[in-house]
Amino acid sequence: MTSGKINDDDWNAIKQNINSLTYIDLAGATYTGDDAANFVYTGNPDDNWTLQTIKLPQGITSIGNNAFCDCNTLESITLPDGLESIENYAFRNCKSLESINIPTSLNSIGECAFYYCYSLESINIPNGVTSIGSNTFERCYSLKSIKIPDGVTSIGNGAFYECQSLESINLPEGLTSIGNSVFAYCYDLKSIDIPDKVTSIGNSVFAYCYDLKSI
Repeated sequence: MTSGKINDDDWNAIKQNINSLTYIDLAGATYTGDDAANFVYTGNPDDNWTLQTIKLPQGITSIGNNAFCDCNTLESITLPDGLESIENYAFRNCKSLESINIPTSLNSIGECAFYYCYSLESINIPNGVTSIGSNTFERCYSLKSIKIPDGVTSIGNGAFYECQSLESINLPEGLTSIGNSVFAYCYDLKSIDIPDKVTSIGNSVFAYCYDLKSI
């Protein structure tokens, strides 16, 4: 485990060698570089990509757009306390990602953040999050359970599109808006309660939910 301070030169050196590593533990370190609010790998994982686990350093406030996009062998990632946002496409196509801790400080999750993370089985969304963006968990085929916090008022288009293993989901009482195709192709979805405060429901929300028995 690395400790102390990590600057931009340190992080760039790690990125240059990341294709030869399987495990990176920076949890005991503090990032002091210029990209704390836009932390990214920004590499191009190739056929030799081997990284399976990474624990990110303290001091990061945002995981930037496309930060770990297409990191196909990544199985586990630990996010630091104090993280406030996960931006668009941050973990898109991380097909081996099975677990990710979400710190309680998080308040924003971008569009397609976990798109096509088809090994992800469960995730806890912190109470500070107020909306779930479009296509955030689309095609998370293995996702079986998810807890949506009470503060969420809107769920964007296709947020859980084709989450084929999702059997049930509890929607928060403060929810007011459900976008288009949010639960379309959720074949195993059996029941769902729509809160009384919902005033807007999009098109094809439950399309092809063959096992849905009650709403």
